[in-house]
Amino acid sequence: MTTTRTDSKPHWPSQDSIVRPKDQHLFTGISLPTAYRLARQHRFPQPRKLGARASGWLRGELEAFARGEWPPKTGV
Repeated sequence: MTTTRTDSKPHWPSQDSIVRPKDQHLFTGISLPTAYRLARQHRFPQPRKLGARASGWLRGELEAFARGEWPPKTGV
C-alpha cells in the first residue's frame, strides 16, 4: 500500500533537519538569491556550512521565518 502526500513540501523528519538551498523556497516562498541577501542583512536565518561546497538551513528556522517569528526575540 502506498500513500500520496497532498502537501507541496517534501517530508523532513524533524525541526533539526537540514534543508538544502534548492528546497528552501518550499518553506519560505522566496527565491534563493533573496534568501542569501536577507541572510547577509540578518533578516533571514543563516545557512549552515556542511562542507567545502555544501550548505543548508535548519528546517525549524525556516519554518519560524515563514510564521513571521524571525528574527527570534531576545531579552523581552
